[in-house]
Amino acid sequence: MSKKSQASMEYLAIMGIVLLLFIPLTVIYFSYSAQAQDQIIDEQINNIGNKIISSSEEVFYYGTPAKTTININMPKKIEEIIITDYEINFRIRKSSGISDMAYISDIPIKGTIKNYQGKHTITIESKGDYVWLDG
Repeated sequence: MSKKSQASMEYLAIMGIVLLLFIPLTVIYFSYSAQAQDQIIDEQINNIGNKIISSSEEVFYYGTPAKTTININMPKKIEEIIITDYEINFRIRKSSGISDMAYISDIPIKGTIKNYQGKHTITIESKGDYVWLDG
């Protein structure tokens, strides 16, 4: 084997080893990156859910015609926001699939909140026996 062919074989062997290390490291990086992004979105939604519930309860206890607005920054990957009598449920698309985050209220709530990403202004208004959310 000549020196040129030996050098070429050594170069190919080194490149093979580098690729064998690079591919798993890339997969691990993207996996951890997706998990970190999911945790950030969970924390943002947790803050939003708690803020809506606490503001709703405060307005409810003030009574009619109490009204307030809150500003939030809705993260991406929210599929749907469902408001039932005593609950706000955020349906989120995560790297592991669809997940729900529910926030329970002590008072009845109704209304709609849009799920698009970005800044939202949510109006919270006491209607006497329930609170109306609009955002």
